[in-house]
Amino acid sequence: MISLSLCFGNTNVTTGVPDRGKEADFRSGGLLDVTERNLFNAGLPQYYSHIVALYDKEKIYSFVIEFARLGLQFIKPTSPHDANLRTDLQSRLFNAAIQTSRWDLAHSTLSLFTDMAIKHSSLRLLITKMCETSHATHLVNLPFLGLQSAVDSILEQKCAATVDLANTTPYHKILYAWRISHSDFRGAAAVSLQRLQRLQSAPVPDNAALEEQYIALLNALGCVDQKNAWILSEEPVGKTGKLSVRRVVTLQDVRKEYQAELDRIAAIENNQFPFTGEEMDVDML
Repeated sequence: MISLSLCFGNTNVTTGVPDRGKEADFRSGGLLDVTERNLFNAGLPQYYSHIVALYDKEKIYSFVIEFARLGLQFIKPTSPHDANLRTDLQSRLFNAAIQTSRWDLAHSTLSLFTDMAIKHSSLRLLITKMCETSHATHLVNLPFLGLQSAVDSILEQKCAATVDLANTTPYHKILYAWRISHSDFRGAAAVSLQRLQRLQSAPVPDNAALEEQYIALLNALGCVDQKNAWILSEEPVGKTGKLSVRRVVTLQDVRKEYQAELDRIAAIENNQFPFTGEEMDVDML
């Protein structure tokens, strides 16, 4: 049986009133959904936004980048009417850049966000992805204009959350490099000391890693003016480690500790193990 909508065009048989919904269905042959019908003659930004959404759904990120850029070109920066559309295109562009490891594009897209919550969550994602995929050197070289303190804070939080230094992303080293590149030598020394203390508290200390960390700490403090070549150290008190005490660590202190560490390593290599605790009764052996 032929449907009434086809026989009577776009007129409702019961009321005699033109049926706009049936007219759209008739003209599209049922091939377009409501969203697609509404996008007809809605302008190029809406058109490109729809194309971007289709490619994004299929995870074809190279085309997402291409059409998101085109869509953004046709949106006026001062147009409040297109604010949500602009944010959506920017977010999809940023995500596609992350997925394809196009870090410079992700960084430049980040600067376009006007919503600070979106900007900072995107910044955290960018930092995490770059660090976890071994692109920390590239990260350190990005300018992050207006966001440098936020980058430092995020990396510092990552350091605090790191439990296993051996098998996780080396956030302490990355933060050290970030601060050195921004001439924050005291800050670099502080994070270097934190990593050194973590290495020292390991069940089986890695002598090579300890020596390397002492050198990094000395290099950072050595770049600070001699009068200010000191940092504060948070050190645990007691076995529980729940309480801590602050002490000032100077460049000279680090040099003495480093020399003591070298002496300890040399003694171990020469099979010179000092006795600790109560003296042993040799006659009883």
